[in-house]
Amino acid sequence: MSKPTAMVFPLLALLVGTEQKPQTALKPLTALKHLTTLKPLMALRPLIALSFMFVISVATGVLAIYSQTHPEGMAAKDVFYAPLGERLVNAAVSVGLYLAQMVVPIGIHLDYRVVPGGWPLHGGLGLAVFALAILAVGIGFKGLKGFKGLATFECSLVIKGVLFFAVALLPVLGIFGSFGEHARADRFLYVPAMALPLFASGWLSRISRSLQLAMLAILLLFACMSFRIASTYRDDLSAFTRTLSCDPGHGRALAHVGEARCAAGALDEGIDMLRRSRAVRPRDATDGKLAYALMRRGRSADWDEIRAVCAPYASDPARDGKGQALEALGTAELKSRDWSSAALHLSRSILAPARFYSSADAKLKLAYAWHNGGRRADARKLFEAIARSTRTDLANRAEEVLSVLERSPNAMLFW
Repeated sequence: MSKPTAMVFPLLALLVGTEQKPQTALKPLTALKHLTTLKPLMALRPLIALSFMFVISVATGVLAIYSQTHPEGMAAKDVFYAPLGERLVNAAVSVGLYLAQMVVPIGIHLDYRVVPGGWPLHGGLGLAVFALAILAVGIGFKGLKGFKGLATFECSLVIKGVLFFAVALLPVLGIFGSFGEHARADRFLYVPAMALPLFASGWLSRISRSLQLAMLAILLLFACMSFRIASTYRDDLSAFTRTLSCDPGHGRALAHVGEARCAAGALDEGIDMLRRSRAVRPRDATDGKLAYALMRRGRSADWDEIRAVCAPYASDPARDGKGQALEALGTAELKSRDWSSAALHLSRSILAPARFYSSADAKLKLAYAWHNGGRRADARKLFEAIARSTRTDLANRAEEVLSVLERSPNAMLFW
């Protein structure tokens, strides 16, 4: 379960208990009677049984608030940094879209971005479904009044189902705290959607067999649709590719798919996607991915773009924990023959604390910068070390450089 949903789980357990074991459930009138006859422990027995779970739910709520207000790699945020009106509109739209996708699983993708200060994506559809749901519940209650004997039972099921859905969903709607980058998420619907099978089973047992079979056929159809969607979640690339098919302006998906396109050799397409991601969702990580892809492509105009993208990391190298932006910047300076700057940025890139990819290329470039900058002894040692590496392409290049330096030790080396 998502943290906010787990936070209200004890309340959901109490609500389900009233359906499964009505003879031991906590009923308002019974509770009041026990309290007036000095039997409070009997009235509060269900709450006492769940007391430890309530403690865990409070701790989970604290974690949820902290993680929402302290996003990784970003400055801390206020719990209510989005205006109340914006949060209420997003909540209504989200409820409508949750209900629509719970009944008909279409348009489902990895995450649903929020539009800061703007109209929510698919806002018209969400508000329309939300309004229809309220109208349907109202009409249902009014219609049940005409069926004596059934009205109390059906109304009880409807009330419990609506309460279960609302309680489970309320913490993740952003009303009691801002919703960060994501307007909503599929995982937030897992538990609220259980309201339908939990509280509709008693009603389904009272309808005709033919109607039961018809509803089962519809559910099987929706299950097949959901299974087809689930197959697109094989990995990050397939999931984010589907996200882009549903939301072409999704910044996070553009960054993931763009990086994958660059890794596959489609640099032009990947760089274009990374640029679009950076425009709608500025992130240090995206800067590094874009700069590294531009470095790999290596066109004349790319070096100027690298300097523009990576300018903040020259003065604050700690921001580039993976070293991608620094390596690209060092390579750009190497191309412009600024040996000291190139050596500085490449050294910092190699020592980046979160570097996850090979540093062999950066070390070879560093050896070039050292040699041309006057540190020829250090450069020669580094060339000799690279010549012994398992990277055949780099080893051959280092050996070629060493043979040139044997003939002309002071020769300038150009990348």
